[in-house]
Amino acid sequence: MYARTATRLHPRRGVPQVDGSHVGGPLLWPADEPWPLCRETHMTFVRTPRGAGYVTTIEPTVPDVPVNYVGVAQLRSVDVPDLWCPPGTDLLQVLWCPNIHLDGCPAVRLRWRKLTEVAGPLLDPPVPNVVEFEEYLPRYPCVIHPEQVVEFPFHQELPPDLEAAVGQRFGEDPDYQYVLSIAPGWKVGGWASWHSTDIGPMDCPRCAVRMPLFLSIDSCEWDGGSGPRWRPVEERHLADGTPECSATYEPTGIVVGRFGLLNVFVCRTCPDAPLRANIQ
Repeated sequence: MYARTATRLHPRRGVPQVDGSHVGGPLLWPADEPWPLCRETHMTFVRTPRGAGYVTTIEPTVPDVPVNYVGVAQLRSVDVPDLWCPPGTDLLQVLWCPNIHLDGCPAVRLRWRKLTEVAGPLLDPPVPNVVEFEEYLPRYPCVIHPEQVVEFPFHQELPPDLEAAVGQRFGEDPDYQYVLSIAPGWKVGGWASWHSTDIGPMDCPRCAVRMPLFLSIDSCEWDGGSGPRWRPVEERHLADGTPECSATYEPTGIVVGRFGLLNVFVCRTCPDAPLRANIQ
């Protein structure tokens, strides 16, 4: 009843094809379609002289010029079993403004397309022109290696009796969170982790329906708690700290928040599929 499938993307550094599924790399963007621009307020670092030095604060700032969105990922439904696409589409493109917005997240934009209907792709997309946080730029183009897994809810999403039973069984032991319930890393679908905050209602801003988790963008593929269960078997022979291990542990170069993850929730009821994002 509470089991839910998710598709772990397992991005690994490589050479993506423009019409393939990947993280970073080129998007199959029509040449005659305007590239998205951000004109919203950003939260930027401001250095103010004080005494013999400076004080740095984060303040809302309106950019002087429109900010180019950055292509983050492209996914085909044929490659990702849990990828939801609106009727008539089979390709998802994920972009964001590489700056923190008022909600504490980069501004995410999702664009769905029909793969076979894209003619004359854009060969020279705009480069990032205003970047407050370079960690939001995909430094290493990656191909994906999808793996479908089964997840269970974060303990606060369980009914009270089941949450009490989980608490009685595991107590302060983090095994339920890190080993038994939710996979780390980049994934599509499944359950959201609320390990940094209490669970928050991700309701649609249009119809107020609770939105399911759509996509998780993670800074790393596993950590000390989740590694024993979720680290890929094919990569367990790599010694920690080696370049080979680092390339699989942090494949994309994207770091979200304070080495956390970004969860994107999408409404499947409203025609324009509004979204909300949350950083953990």
